[in-house]
Amino acid sequence: MDPTPIPITLNYLKSCFGVNNFTSVDDHQTDKNLDIQELINNVRYFDQHDESKGCIRKIMIGYPTRSFSNLFEEIAFIWILWMEQNQFPIQFQKFTLLEDDWHYYSMFEETFTNRILALKQAMDQEIPHIQEMVHSIIRDMGLRGIQTCLRMRKTVGSIRYLIPTYSALVTAFCRVLEPSSGLTVGARALAKHCHRSETDKWWGGSNILKGNAQQKNKTALSILSKILDEATFINSHTLPHNVPCIEVRNHEGYGSRWIYKRHLSSHHHPHNNTENNNPRMMHHTTSLVDSSTSHNIIDVSTTSESAVEAINHSNNRCSSISTSSMCYEDDNQIIFRGFLEPYQANGHESGWKH
Repeated sequence: MDPTPIPITLNYLKSCFGVNNFTSVDDHQTDKNLDIQELINNVRYFDQHDESKGCIRKIMIGYPTRSFSNLFEEIAFIWILWMEQNQFPIQFQKFTLLEDDWHYYSMFEETFTNRILALKQAMDQEIPHIQEMVHSIIRDMGLRGIQTCLRMRKTVGSIRYLIPTYSALVTAFCRVLEPSSGLTVGARALAKHCHRSETDKWWGGSNILKGNAQQKNKTALSILSKILDEATFINSHTLPHNVPCIEVRNHEGYGSRWIYKRHLSSHHHPHNNTENNNPRMMHHTTSLVDSSTSHNIIDVSTTSESAVEAINHSNNRCSSISTSSMCYEDDNQIIFRGFLEPYQANGHESGWKH
């Protein structure tokens, strides 16, 4: 059965977030009249059999913002899919050795589906009323709910960071190590990593080391593109010494990692109690680890304004941002950290070779 066309334009719903000024890496896309139905038809899925429920889970493939220039467009598109399917359109792939908060995902969908569908029914009303509904949903979702709409996992170690855009990840990957060598950080990382995955040669084997710097850079970028374009797993967490990072993996578990250089002063004190006394501060203090067993879906600490502001910060990663409640160390906010092997029970002991 063909999906019912949605008489809601992406730009119209996006405008309901109350954001009139967008700074994107690809500015020409901001004014582009995107065909919603074409975008819906182009969504790709990976089918995973869920033995516990005896059903097929349809996992959305591809890193968010691949078709858009900013997070607002991505979130608006997910909401449109939500309206079209009458249920939350995102399902999360189950990975061995990884424990997700499945109860949270279920409660999130149960809590907000009726409100998203009510928003659909209200689209013929005055824009101030629609904006009020949108802001109310964003406020109650909080940063964790926005992460869920962006297909970010909720695990024991997850932290409240929004994802960089697709183009920001690629830009960090393509940073040149030294002008004299011409080699990108991504190509250098691949040269160090290619000896792993010896059984299936997923990284290309020793052949990737051949050629000049330009050829090596091109090969590395093609592998990164394969990971991002086939992504089914996105999670932000902390590395040793409380370094925040984002991991992106495909359905096989192969992936890449970036670290956030955008540090709030509280990153060095993730359990500082002063964070919890200021709702606006708490929203931006995104090193908070989602280790709580509480399943209160409504985020009472977040305002719609702070939620929109947080998305704007993630969109404008190259901008200098200064507010009274946060202090950034620099403007170069993500750094490519390296490639990742699939989860293994004895990964560290084996050197992640397989």
